[in-house]
Amino acid sequence: MKTTQQDKKTETIKIQINGIPVTLFFATEPNKEAADFIKKALINAYVVRTA
Repeated sequence: MKTTQQDKKTETIKIQINGIPVTLFFATEPNKEAADFIKKALINAYVVRTA
């Protein structure tokens, strides 16, 4: 018998990057491609802000 996991709560964080609201959804398994994209976006936002 298969069970569905609809009762799972999704962890989220809402932040702003360069004035654009972004919602991060966290899964139980890592997504390396998304992590690299987010890391680059955060570094770029920091560099633009400090320049």
